[in-house]
Amino acid sequence: CMCGLIVLYSASGQNIDIVYSQATKLFIAILCMILVAQVPPANLNRLCLLLYLFGIILLLLVAAFGDVGKGAQRWLDLKILRFQPSELMKITLVLALARYFHGLTMDDVSNPTRLILPIVMVLVPASLVLRQPDLGTALMLMLASSAIFFVAGVFWLVDNTVKNLALLDKDVSFSFLWMRAGYDINQRLIPYTNDSTHATAALVGILNTLLVAFVGCILATIIGVFVGILRPVSYTHLRAHETREDVGLRRLL
Repeated sequence: CMCGLIVLYSASGQNIDIVYSQATKLFIAILCMILVAQVPPANLNRLCLLLYLFGIILLLLVAAFGDVGKGAQRWLDLKILRFQPSELMKITLVLALARYFHGLTMDDVSNPTRLILPIVMVLVPASLVLRQPDLGTALMLMLASSAIFFVAGVFWLVDNTVKNLALLDKDVSFSFLWMRAGYDINQRLIPYTNDSTHATAALVGILNTLLVAFVGCILATIIGVFVGILRPVSYTHLRAHETREDVGLRRLL
């Protein structure tokens, strides 16, 4: 926070009033964070759907009576407080989706009809925010919601895998990682033979991937620098540059 205030002081032309205003907002935000952290998770679990509906109502109020600024209608002006309800929706939407999926069984998650309601829960606030317009926040809502859907899908996939293994009278075990791999890997950064374990082979693969990514970044940087240096300059650009220099020279003379 202190680094941010220092940067703000420099960027604002050493305007201390802006720094004081931002520091006040930071203090209020930290105080709110501490207060919310004291709420037991069980209470949040009970209130999250109500908070979601409250956020939807605020977005509807923005659409009807919101304060317009720079061509966008995103703010609610309560005279003593002016805030953006879409920021609140980022939290309440995630809480509401988590509450919904928490109440489902693994069989329910695999049922496509069970996904209709959460999809609607995402599309309603996203469409209201997009109408303001605020594409960035709408995309943020959809990305955060996608993460919740992804986690729910991962839990279903793991549960389904465990059940299928149980039907085959097999236990879930990672003991194979310490078994002999039995295959060779030509490119390796650490000692490895076909007598090494699968865990060692996995580590070799990860290190090889990181090496390729690093070399790719270096090559992309080098190519980008050369392309920028060797890029042909158009005649029009040169003439415009020469004209600006002539004008500057005449002003000096």
